[in-house]
Amino acid sequence: MRDLDLRLVTPQDIVESEGSLEARRFAATFGAIEGSSYSPRSADDKRPIAWAFDVALADRRLVIGGSEQERGRVLLFVPHEYAFSGMLYVKAIATAGSEAIDRHVVTLVRRPADASWLADLFYLSRHTVPGMGPCDVLAVALHATEAGLSPDVVEAAVKRRAPDWMSIPEHGASHAAFPRWAKAVRSLRRLVRLRELDAPAIIIENEIAIARETWGKDGIARELVRWPDDLRDVAAELGMS
Repeated sequence: MRDLDLRLVTPQDIVESEGSLEARRFAATFGAIEGSSYSPRSADDKRPIAWAFDVALADRRLVIGGSEQERGRVLLFVPHEYAFSGMLYVKAIATAGSEAIDRHVVTLVRRPADASWLADLFYLSRHTVPGMGPCDVLAVALHATEAGLSPDVVEAAVKRRAPDWMSIPEHGASHAAFPRWAKAVRSLRRLVRLRELDAPAIIIENEIAIARETWGKDGIARELVRWPDDLRDVAAELGMS
């Protein structure tokens, strides 16, 4: 992912590009634009390489953005109080690059520092919003326990948790130990998959070591630990419960 200046920049400081203007016009079809965020090329070159617009809807915010490197736009529904973070995440998704996408999931290598909650995995839904073009995507922030699932399973999980496709902070996402908890979930899910594939013992043992190291001698804050059904047995096996 390319390093970006993710500060909130006023339109007066920016030389709008064809892409940013088109995205602004598209955003305005949904309602009043309450805010905008641009990432300029440099301190001296005010042409944007990424942009996002915050539209106020009745019960939520719709954030729409894009970048110079992608034809399509990224749409993200967030609660009203997370509009700013939504703009940062939309720009990060739009500039992540195809190498960051695996089976409809975008992994952000670098989380926007000013975002108010931790989210580094986003599902690119097959659901569409009226007016979306063929290259546009509706993204939904994944929760830690949804990492590593197959596309169909993760889509079903997202639909159950957020039938309105809203991206909301996960329980405990602001906790200092949350990154370790998220890493532990991903490690155990990889372990389960490696065993299903009958991977070489040394690879499986290495993943077990990663999981145990992530868990640590004292474990992870109990208020964070909510193992999903498919990981409870392996977590108990490794003493991570």
